[in-house]
Amino acid sequence: MRRCGADDLVRLLAQNSPGKQESPGAGLPWGEPDRWLADGTVLDLQSRALTTIATPGHTVGHVVYHDEGNAALFSGDHVLPHITPSIGFQPVVARAALADYLASLRLMLTLPDTRLLPAHGPVSPSTHARVGELLSHHEDRLAQMLEVVDTDTTAYTVAKAVPWTRRERKFADLDPMNQVLATGETGAHLEVLALRGQLTRRTLDDGTDLYSRPPRA
Repeated sequence: MRRCGADDLVRLLAQNSPGKQESPGAGLPWGEPDRWLADGTVLDLQSRALTTIATPGHTVGHVVYHDEGNAALFSGDHVLPHITPSIGFQPVVARAALADYLASLRLMLTLPDTRLLPAHGPVSPSTHARVGELLSHHEDRLAQMLEVVDTDTTAYTVAKAVPWTRRERKFADLDPMNQVLATGETGAHLEVLALRGQLTRRTLDDGTDLYSRPPRA
């Protein structure tokens, strides 16, 4: 949040969670997986074979499972039927999280179309159709956020200027946790615009990222 220029949110979170550790997973009883699956690993099951496909973006290590024989995709949080997954919300935030996510979405279009079996929501008949909707949504959001940036603009400033959710709610009407998610996702979108050359980014000594439109030729 400090990188996004959201000092107000940092103070609010500190007030609402006094004494909590900064790492959101610290102190929780997480267990390590029995086995890590590399990209391309095939799981031979009794009724089907699942191919592991790395899809970073929602998190760095996210994977989906492609059941080619039954034309199905177990998509986890990568492709969801009704909502967009949060991007880059993890202890170590990847600057290119949204760029990774968009690339992972496009990767799904290189596979034969399948039924979508997501981690949240109902089964859908077409993975490709939903991927197309998600790609279009993010292009719309990128254009919307680009319009807000002037000179030395923070992600927090942009987040407060654009609507949120399907209901187009104001940022101020979101609860603190959703304000954090919205700010982080705004930063991820601004990074994509910087990677595309539509914005420039400079980082202050305190770690705050400032975005500007590049000078016209």
